[in-house]
Amino acid sequence: MFHKVSFSSAELGVFSGLQVSADSSDASSPIIGMDGVILPSIHRPRGPMPVVMIMETSDIDDGLALLTLLADARVTLKALVVSPGTNEQVGLVKAMLEPFGLSHIPIGKAGGKGGAESVSDPYRSAYRNFKPAKKGDIQDGGAVLKTYCDSSTTLVCGASPKVVSETIKKHGKSFEVGELVMQGGFAGKTVVPDEFQLDKFKDMTTCTSFNFGTNPKNMQAVLDHEQIGRVSLVSKNVCHRVEYGEELHNSFSSAIKSTVGELELYRVLEDYRTTHPEPKKMHDALMVMSLLQPEVLRSKEVNMVSEGKEWGASLPALKKNGKPEKTNTFISVGYDSSIWTSFFNGTKN
Repeated sequence: MFHKVSFSSAELGVFSGLQVSADSSDASSPIIGMDGVILPSIHRPRGPMPVVMIMETSDIDDGLALLTLLADARVTLKALVVSPGTNEQVGLVKAMLEPFGLSHIPIGKAGGKGGAESVSDPYRSAYRNFKPAKKGDIQDGGAVLKTYCDSSTTLVCGASPKVVSETIKKHGKSFEVGELVMQGGFAGKTVVPDEFQLDKFKDMTTCTSFNFGTNPKNMQAVLDHEQIGRVSLVSKNVCHRVEYGEELHNSFSSAIKSTVGELELYRVLEDYRTTHPEPKKMHDALMVMSLLQPEVLRSKEVNMVSEGKEWGASLPALKKNGKPEKTNTFISVGYDSSIWTSFFNGTKN
């Protein structure tokens, strides 16, 4: 059930550095949005970050997210699960890991149908010599999650969470995750002030979400799992603003250092832009950056609600003391463009 909410002046504030995308009604004005919860989770240590990632390879966005993750020296990538996990896909991912000396890490398959289209042309162009993995190199995705996830590990999900819900169903409370950082979900007018809504989502309360999938029960099982310490969602209303275009690419070229991560990320972006010069939406890369630099997002604690095959968010109910109930589920309502661009122009802290 959704209710229209109003926002008092105390709940509104100007976020410096925030910009409205071109399809907003006033691209020249700063966004006015709700005060957000931007504190890093307790599962985001300043030292090494243990991470398990779920990804697919139909959109180059997931690969760029993986390279962004590996470009940060704090990250320790423990394992990967590929959806659906064909031999070609796993072989490709091994080729992506090779420059980092990580082709040995466990890779699981999420399961499901997959054909040649599971590896899109941009990947084939950037990694022309990759070979399909051998059957013995591919593990069961659920087993990989159970083995390598724990209360101090962040699970980054840029694909369907079905394998997560299946692991929860099989292992119950013994399956623990410190934090789930996921690209998906939708925050509509009941959570996001009018000034903060993209035109394409104006006045909407629910919307389809590709990664959340068409089976609400699977996603709800993930959201309800008490052994996931926190769920952090990068929603459509934010990630559809974030693009990587010519100006940012030129800045990246000028600022790039000789680290393997930056060199490899730039190489793949350069290869992609030879055939796709238009700005690229960076949904999953923003998801990863929200882990590496949490202050890039402005988020609100919410309840996620499904209506049919669509999803929306509602603010938690108030307790008798006037404070909202804790849900441990946070969804983005805005982002700081200056922090996003700082990653590529050499000004990040």
